[in-house]
Amino acid sequence: MPLLLFLFAETALAIPPGLGNWTVLQSDPWWVGCTPVSGVQWCRSEGEIEAPLDSIYAIVGNIGRYPAVFKRIERADLVESDVAWIRIAMPFLLTDRDYVARFTKRKDASSAVVDWVPAVSATAPPQSDAVRLPRAEGQWRLDAVGPARTRVAYTWNGDLGSDFPSWALQRAWVTQGAEVLTWIRDAVEPR
Repeated sequence: MPLLLFLFAETALAIPPGLGNWTVLQSDPWWVGCTPVSGVQWCRSEGEIEAPLDSIYAIVGNIGRYPAVFKRIERADLVESDVAWIRIAMPFLLTDRDYVARFTKRKDASSAVVDWVPAVSATAPPQSDAVRLPRAEGQWRLDAVGPARTRVAYTWNGDLGSDFPSWALQRAWVTQGAEVLTWIRDAVEPR
């Protein structure tokens, strides 16, 4: 592979630049929207959580911990230092999904970003009992709103595979976007 192409692949953006013109699918309790870009449906959920940025980053930055927080994730195995194989349990009658992604992380005192892009790993071959999502990619963006409050934005490629019924996509996107923020809130907010 030419060096220039290799460098581009390794630094590819997890989400396309300039996402906008969101179609709002839900606005309360979490904002969830979608927008098409180059034939791909991108989704985002956003909200503020009563917890310091570091507490939320400890969740989204620790891929191995995902099954303990995100209830649909059955496994999140690190197959390389920055590559994870993630399996998602789907509702009854739907085949589970899985994907392999390379994660990059950036953090400073007031913000953090966790990006993931598709990857290939010989230790995470496609499984006959799961639909592989070869274009799974996205981003967690955390911004401190104060010492104990964080704005969380979760952006992802909404492709759920060819066997997913198109009539159910919007409901699935709203469910996914709301669930992940709710599960983070439940993991970090005092009860």
